[in-house]
Amino acid sequence: MQSKDFAAAADIEPKSYSQWESGNHRLSLSGALAIGAKYGVSLDWLYLGRLDTLPSNLRSALASSPLVITSKKSNEIADLDDA
Repeated sequence: MQSKDFAAAADIEPKSYSQWESGNHRLSLSGALAIGAKYGVSLDWLYLGRLDTLPSNLRSALASSPLVITSKKSNEIADLDDA
């Protein structure tokens, strides 16, 4: 599924979703609630990455796939957490 289709299905502006996905802006609460309602994921997953809060089918799919970080800003934040 392309990003624009993902956003449209959750009734989110594609520009907003693109900014969240790229790491240029933080995910808004209203956006997180819309994604959660459409795709059945928790705020704990969206904001904290807690796999244990996902439905089992999503948890299994994510656990078996490699982690890909596409946001440079996400990398910078991770580096600060490690310090």
